[in-house]
Amino acid sequence: MGLPLVGCASHRLNLAIQQYISEHEALLCQVNELMTQLRTKKNSASLGEYTDLRPVKRNVTRWSSTFKMVKRFVEFKDAVKHVEAVDELMPRAPDCRKLEKLLEDLKALDSVCLALQSNKTTLSDVRIMFDGVIKRYPNMAKYLSQDANIVHSPAFESAVVKIMHQERLSRLETAAIASFQVGESSASEPEEANASSFAATLLHAGNKRNYATANAPQYDSLLFHVPPTNNDCERLFSKATSK
Repeated sequence: MGLPLVGCASHRLNLAIQQYISEHEALLCQVNELMTQLRTKKNSASLGEYTDLRPVKRNVTRWSSTFKMVKRFVEFKDAVKHVEAVDELMPRAPDCRKLEKLLEDLKALDSVCLALQSNKTTLSDVRIMFDGVIKRYPNMAKYLSQDANIVHSPAFESAVVKIMHQERLSRLETAAIASFQVGESSASEPEEANASSFAATLLHAGNKRNYATANAPQYDSLLFHVPPTNNDCERLFSKATSK
């Protein structure tokens, strides 16, 4: 029927992060095995002499568990050095630096993931954040770019974002939302966001742009409320299946 479909931005981000993490798979497998060995009774007792922190293993299907594992390693790596039984599994200095850098990256990406879970996040916010992520991690464009293969209706999504920014539409974008046009209106200033994380910084910078197009077409307000994720649906299904 030619109806536009908007995919889940959270799903796209998860795919991009999983791809990024896969580039460090060998090192992450080593750390996971280290965590496994540190959970044995003898090694756990030895580790307990130097820290109260416990080993954390990852679930390869959830990148958040990899984030937690790397975070824990960085937190207690100095204590782990005292456990002789796992010395061969302990990453050397260069790899430790790679893990520290990976942790910084995952913290930044996690802030974007959390921002996507907000009910106030719009398609415009998603585009601003994804463009910022791509600038920092170019390889993620495969899933996060405006015209990525995973995007079902790129012209529609691009048009909605441009309407929110009151920018001029291309012919293809105009056609994609023609059925939503209801009249003409003048420009209004977008709200600004306070910058306190990587995601918030991207939104703050993106919303500081100056938009002004007089007598621009006015569109149905439904376009301003298109949900960029299906997180609410997933929460509902999760609650339903848990009962």
